[in-house]
Amino acid sequence: MTIFFLKPVVQVIFLMRLPWRTSLATNISKTNLELDEDEINFAVQQFIDRIIFLRIAEDRAVEEYGTLLSAVSSVETGLRPVSPTSKDNEYYANLVKLYMKADDKYNSGIFDFKKDRISTKLKVDNKVVKSILTELYYPECPYEFSVLSVEILGSAYEQFLGKQIKINPPLSPFSKGGKRGI
Repeated sequence: MTIFFLKPVVQVIFLMRLPWRTSLATNISKTNLELDEDEINFAVQQFIDRIIFLRIAEDRAVEEYGTLLSAVSSVETGLRPVSPTSKDNEYYANLVKLYMKADDKYNSGIFDFKKDRISTKLKVDNKVVKSILTELYYPECPYEFSVLSVEILGSAYEQFLGKQIKINPPLSPFSKGGKRGI
C-alpha cells in the first residue's frame, strides 16, 4: 500500500509559481534596466495573473485549448510565426497580442493597458516564456484549471503578496559594469 501526502491545492499552486516569479524577475531585471523594483514586481505579477486567467479560460472552454501555447509554437494563430531562430522577446510579443485580444473580449481590468504602461514595452527572453507556458499544460502540470475556484486562486495570490522581489544590487539604468540580479 502506498501512502501519498497531498498538499492543499493552494500550496501546490503557490509552490509551482515561485520558480516562475524568480526566473521572470531575473530576466526582466536584466533585459529591462530602466525598471525599478516596484515596476518589476508589478510586471511579474501581471504576467502570472494574465496567463493563469487565460489558462483557466481555456480549460473552461471559453478560450480554445492551447491558445497560450500558440505564442511559442508554429500553430496558425494570426500571431507572428515562431521558428527555431526566433528572436528573443518574440514569444512575449505574441503573448501581448493575445492579451490585447483578451482585453477586447473580456474588457476586464486584468488586461487594461491604459493603466499598465509597462507590460507592452517589456523584453522577456523566449526561453523563459516557453518554460513557464509549457508548465501550464499536461504532462508538466497535472491540474485541470477549470475546476479551480476563484477562492483557491485568490488564496494563492494572497500568499504572493507577502513575497516581494528584491533586486540585488539595485542598479540604475545608467550604471556601468556590475550585474543586476534577484
